[in-house]
Amino acid sequence: MKHFFQIFLICLIIIEVFFFFGGGLLFDLSRHYYGAGAAIAFFITIPILIFTEQNGRIAALEKRIQKLEDRELEHGEP
Repeated sequence: MKHFFQIFLICLIIIEVFFFFGGGLLFDLSRHYYGAGAAIAFFITIPILIFTEQNGRIAALEKRIQKLEDRELEHGEP
């Protein structure tokens, strides 16, 4: 959960800076300017979190495969 909030905060800051420097003119956000930024940051955070979690799992699998290959080479099995 901590990782989610870190990514969300980074996305929120980037979105709000984008809106501050004129990015909000691209969208009609006249009433709920900062709330819309938070919603957009939330929906951007979810795929980023999924991809970072997958990256961690892939790295763990690569380590396990490397250990298995090393063990196979030590025992002389093809």
